[in-house]
Amino acid sequence: MPKLIAMIENTIDSEDFQKRHKESSKDFIRNTALSFKNLIAFFANLNKGSYETELKAFYKTINNQEVANPEVTKGAVSKARKKLKPSAFIELNEKTVQEYEQQAPLKTWYGMRPVGVDGSTVTVPDETEIKEHFGVWEGRHGDPCPKAHISQMFDVLNHITLDAIIKPKSQGERELAAGHFLKLMPSDLP
Repeated sequence: MPKLIAMIENTIDSEDFQKRHKESSKDFIRNTALSFKNLIAFFANLNKGSYETELKAFYKTINNQEVANPEVTKGAVSKARKKLKPSAFIELNEKTVQEYEQQAPLKTWYGMRPVGVDGSTVTVPDETEIKEHFGVWEGRHGDPCPKAHISQMFDVLNHITLDAIIKPKSQGERELAAGHFLKLMPSDLP
């Protein structure tokens, strides 16, 4: 899928894409280790480890070194994240799905694309702005804990996430599913 990778790189490198998806025209103007492109790549590849573990692995990989340089701190990532609009990932996913569907032979079921919806509740970072947006729920030990509902609509035969949503936990799974269904195509089978 070299064309797909090239499309993603070209999109992320595009000045127009960057302008649309940063909070301010003053954001990401210096060439630092935590550039717009690196931040997108970091979050797109984020696994389930701590920020520190993921940062070390990420910079070790992109710098092609055996040992990672502690170039970026957890706090710097958290601060930079606030400069990046979530719409960047939505647009990237939509473009990636479109490009993939054009390049790959897609499996169908009697000419239809079966889609599924799955959701979950996740703990989000314990930061003031995040708590204000997503709300705070009681944790296992009675401590306040910020939570969000996540949901995805996916092509079950081709294993492609077609749409993803993160909303306050107060929004139910049915509401999130209804949002996904607005993006169904005529050949989709929910």
